[in-house]
Amino acid sequence: MVNLRTIVFSIVMSALIGASSQAQTAESPVYKSWAQVPVGTRLIQKTVSVGSDGSTVESRTIQTLQSIDDEVAQIEQTFVDPEGEEFIQVFRHRRTVRLLPGVKAENLGIPANATDQGEETLQLAGREFETKWYDTTGQAEAGTMLIRTWYSKEVPGLIVKSFTRIDGFPSTTTVELVDLVLP
Repeated sequence: MVNLRTIVFSIVMSALIGASSQAQTAESPVYKSWAQVPVGTRLIQKTVSVGSDGSTVESRTIQTLQSIDDEVAQIEQTFVDPEGEEFIQVFRHRRTVRLLPGVKAENLGIPANATDQGEETLQLAGREFETKWYDTTGQAEAGTMLIRTWYSKEVPGLIVKSFTRIDGFPSTTTVELVDLVLP
């Protein structure tokens, strides 16, 4: 009986490994967006949250391309909270990603659950960007979140703006590109 279990386990594992090695891959759009700028490039985004009483809270996120090679782009992200305290994280974006079943390479970076989409030219950070926007929804404690996100292939990280509101709740959060600094 033990030998039969061992054999079945071996067959299943071989099939899984074989299927995994045959999975389709594609170039990550996030990696590709960072590959178009030199090391040291900084992307600065401002986040403004407006409460139901009209009060605002502002923070900043600074993303800096630390290094890039043929395999990985390494981005340092510094979040600066409203009091000026900094929190730093490092992200590694692989050049090649495996496609999930049913996902096509040309759809990478596009929200799968978009309820609406369009194109718009935005003026941000003293520049004009051709963007594609997508509306999506999500769930928060207070209710359904309605999110519109603008993407541009001209910007590292792809996101140039997003706007979030909770259905039936008067507060909003807006994230916008405020500077793109090339070394």
